[in-house]
This record gives sequence, structure tokens and C-alpha cells, in this order.
Amino acid sequence: MDRKKVIAKLNEMLEHEMAAIVTYLHHSFVVPGIHRQPVVDLMQLRAKESMAHATLLGNKIMALGGHPSVRVSEVFEPGPQQTTREMLEEELEAERKTLEEYKGLLRMVKDDVPLEFMVRGILLEEQGHVESLEIMLRGEGREE
Repeated sequence: MDRKKVIAKLNEMLEHEMAAIVTYLHHSFVVPGIHRQPVVDLMQLRAKESMAHATLLGNKIMALGGHPSVRVSEVFEPGPQQTTREMLEEELEAERKTLEEYKGLLRMVKDDVPLEFMVRGILLEEQGHVESLEIMLRGEGREE
């Protein structure tokens, strides 16, 4: 395992998780409509899960002798008229990209069993996020 490359990738993932916290939290503030509360609750839960992932990543970076990044990946701020469906679609796209990035990280750490298990645990949660968003978006029409 190339420690420097793994630390760089862990920092990249940390920056993505920090962006996810910002995005989910922002979306939780601006959800419109009659079905607001369950969606707000989900988004705030996802922000907390992203924080947990960020914490794992930051601690692992330190354990490997690196320095955790304070950067946040670019966050897209939508206009004020974004629908709940559009928010969920945006989150689904981001979760799919994140899932692929974690799969890449998993290939990099196959020689470090504890790190591999940590990444697999995060990857499992990310897969669950993708699947739950896909199910939510399967509804007919463009319900808000």
C-alpha cells in the first residue's frame, strides 16, 4: 500500500464528506412543501452520517501519519426555486459519485485489513444512501 497515495485519497474523501454535510444541511433548511418534515429529518440524518464518515477519515489520516484537510469540495448552491425532487436527484448523483470514489479507495487499501474494513463499512452505508434515494425517487409524477 502506498501510504502517501492512500492519505491523499483519504483527504479527498474527507473533503467530499465535508461537502456532503454542507449540502445535506442546506437542503434540510430549504425543503418546501407539505411533505417537508420527513425529508428534513432524512437530510439532517445524512448530514450526521457524513460527519461520522468525516470523523473516521480524519482520525485514520492522523493514524497513518498524515494531516487531515480542512478543505470542502465544491458545493453547488441551487437557486431558491429548487424542488424537493430536484434536491433528492442532486443528492443521488453525489452519492453515486461518492460510492464510486470509495470503491476506488477500497482497491488502494486491500493490503491493510483494518483500513479495508473501515472503507467497506462506509461503502456499505453509502450504498444504502443510493438505494434509499432511488426508492424515494421512483414515485410517479413530479410530486413535491
